[in-house]
Amino acid sequence: MRWVMATVVLLASGTVLAQDVSGAYMGATVGNLTYTEQADGLISSSDFDDSASAYRLYGGYRLGKRLALELGYATSDGVSDTIDMDLLGSFVPVEVSNDFTLTTARALLHFPISAERLPFVSLSVFAGLGVYDADIESTGTIAGLPFAVTETTDDGSTALLGLQVDFPKVSIRGEYEWFDTQSSVDIWSAGVGLIFRF
Repeated sequence: MRWVMATVVLLASGTVLAQDVSGAYMGATVGNLTYTEQADGLISSSDFDDSASAYRLYGGYRLGKRLALELGYATSDGVSDTIDMDLLGSFVPVEVSNDFTLTTARALLHFPISAERLPFVSLSVFAGLGVYDADIESTGTIAGLPFAVTETTDDGSTALLGLQVDFPKVSIRGEYEWFDTQSSVDIWSAGVGLIFRF
């Protein structure tokens, strides 16, 4: 009988812990960043399309079950593609590689999902809006020789959707994020992260 009571107490405490998701947290996400740029017909006659691994660190504060505010820093391996670029009136194949670093500020709204049969777990779908600031280093290479390196900045808004599974003190998150850039460029990312709550 005692082990039955102990099991009930553990399950009950696990439920309480799983539901207590408010407070500060830190996390890391590993995923994939995809970059697509349509050719303008002037500088380039071919589209740029590639994806690469992306990594993000973030920290935030969750206000109750629904609202969370967080800041993040992300970087990616170089996305690269060979495009036909106009050089002195002739289109020449040039390999272009872009390296990204981004800082973000986001607000997330969680929508809890009932999970009565999973006492140690709480689930939520979330949606978010935010802003980003990006530094982009682009390297152009012809026949293996770099001939141009440029650094640019960009900023704009982001929108994201995801699913979060909350265990006591730890959460697992999957998310998909879209970055609002200039009209000819599409950037989005998808990843899975691990979160530690304090």
